[in-house]
Amino acid sequence: MNDPTKVCKGTRQGGLSSPFLFNPFYQGFIKELAQYTGGINIYNESFNVFGYADDFVLASLPYSGLQHLINVANKYITEHGLRVNPSKYECTIFGNCI
Repeated sequence: MNDPTKVCKGTRQGGLSSPFLFNPFYQGFIKELAQYTGGINIYNESFNVFGYADDFVLASLPYSGLQHLINVANKYITEHGLRVNPSKYECTIFGNCI
């Protein structure tokens, strides 16, 4: 088994290497979130995580589903020593508030 490499600094926002370095670190993250079947269902397919470059969108119709996705994301990020920028979080609600 390989020894882990400590990463002390990330890439610049918009840097050309950012997506190439981002993908290997977050593939497991996306797989973990994609296992949840409570996202948005279209033709019997569940969609709950969307990633583009170094951004993610978590989607769920019930609030409880969204909270579950947030909990899974937080657990994964913490366990793998990853970080997110809290100033970039946003939550948007479409439709009726239940």
